[in-house]
Amino acid sequence: MHLGDADSAGGERPANLDRRTEQAKAAKAALEAFRRAAELEPEDTWAWIEIARLERQDGNLASALEAADRAQAAARRSGNNQDAGIALHERGDVLRAQGNLAPALESYQAALAITERLAEEDPGHSGWHYDLGAIHARIADVLFAQGDVFGALENYRSSLETAKRLAAHDPSNREWQRLVMASHNEIGDILAGQGNLADALESYRSSLAIAERLAEADSGNAGWQRDLSVAQDNIGDVLHAKGDLAPALECYRASLTTAKRLAEADPENAERQRDLSISLNKIGDVLVQQGDPEEACESYRASLFIRERLAEAEAGNTEWQRDLSISHNKIGDALFDQGDVAAALESYWASHLTFERLAEADGGNPGSQRDLAWSHWRLAEIGSQSRVHWQAVVRILKKLDADGQLSPADQEWLPTAEQNLAASD
Repeated sequence: MHLGDADSAGGERPANLDRRTEQAKAAKAALEAFRRAAELEPEDTWAWIEIARLERQDGNLASALEAADRAQAAARRSGNNQDAGIALHERGDVLRAQGNLAPALESYQAALAITERLAEEDPGHSGWHYDLGAIHARIADVLFAQGDVFGALENYRSSLETAKRLAAHDPSNREWQRLVMASHNEIGDILAGQGNLADALESYRSSLAIAERLAEADSGNAGWQRDLSVAQDNIGDVLHAKGDLAPALECYRASLTTAKRLAEADPENAERQRDLSISLNKIGDVLVQQGDPEEACESYRASLFIRERLAEAEAGNTEWQRDLSISHNKIGDALFDQGDVAAALESYWASHLTFERLAEADGGNPGSQRDLAWSHWRLAEIGSQSRVHWQAVVRILKKLDADGQLSPADQEWLPTAEQNLAASD
């Protein structure tokens, strides 16, 4: 059964929904157990840490922050530096999830200071060094979100060096090898964003070498197989950005092969299906640039087929719904390149209606508003009622700009939209 299909007579549920239900039940039972433990022993730091973690994972961020604060206070009273560092780390994770980046950074930096002292006192303790690498990565994540790209890169590199030392100390530890691989990916992401494609490619190739070794060592480990697919995609992305279309397509097809194996092995796993749809879209993007919109359209439609079932299976999942809109857009672009304007417009409208629903459901989400603005832009360029669409583009972009939510890269488009609106009179 395809994900999202339902037997009309039996009302069968997709297996991944059953699995998620069971996981949710287990998490709820664990949360209740830790809350009982905390009631019996309010100074039990680890009970509060686990409560904070479980509440955060369930999206109950206010409760999670309260538990993290209780954990930090209990650790401070007990004088246990290890527990204090972990509690601060968890507190940073909760604050970051809330979007409170400045206090999250303070918590991470306090956790880092404690962990550095522990590592200095016991340099042979691999756990402290593992924690150091993890905290540096968290600090890097926050700095990047704050726009401090150089600070983020410095901390990702610190995380990489720590991971390398751990991996060199115990080459047989595959999880530490995986940490090195993840750090290379994060560094590559920043370098690619800076336009430093040569160094980004070097980082991604270092990651790929580790991913290949891990995947070969344990072909049944789905996580490592997925790491391989991601590494292949990353290299394909850089080659694509450099204009090296043939080798980029080769990388994407290698990633697709891996993604297919994973999706076939676990057909009810929504994330595996989504990975497959992403690979199909990347292949389609290259084919468009190679001047083959017809074959690109086939790849996009295969991706759409998957995304329709994901969106149907979880109608409330905004990520699946957005993916669906993106696939309709890509099909529209490919059809437009083939000269089939009517069919392209039909696809663009299918995308637009979903973007409208998402933007209406979450009016404060700048990403959803941005998606809607560009959807109006596309319709204004090729459809009827262009003035109506240009008005919508200008209205949305001005609102984002007034709220300080229009990125510098997007700000240059507002004058263009205003000019297009004036010309539509």
